[in-house]
Amino acid sequence: MINKINPVYILAFFTTIMLISFLNLNSAKQELNKQIDGYDNFKKSAYEYSRLKKIWQNGSVSEKKINKIVSKYKDIEYKNYSSKYVLSLKSNDTNTMQSFLNTVLNDGFKVLKFDIKKDIIVLELAK
Repeated sequence: MINKINPVYILAFFTTIMLISFLNLNSAKQELNKQIDGYDNFKKSAYEYSRLKKIWQNGSVSEKKINKIVSKYKDIEYKNYSSKYVLSLKSNDTNTMQSFLNTVLNDGFKVLKFDIKKDIIVLELAK
């Protein structure tokens, strides 16, 4: 009597191996997609960091931007200290105040102090 392996057992074995391989492949694909998303987020953060670092380190560009802001608004007070700029806008017009805030905050300045009241905005910006 010769011992033979039943072909159904061989088929079941290979089917099981294929099923396990596909499950491992899918989990590896999901892990790879997570890693790619993490890398993309890291790349965006690194780009933003380098952009802000260039802006904050270049004092002459900051000085030009602040002078442009000061010339745009007539009710603004501007003080230049050795380590910071102080801008204060006193106005009853909410549109002017909102425009001023949008301009300053979107220009990428490093804000040290931010004080806002009903009719005055005081900003301390790093050099």
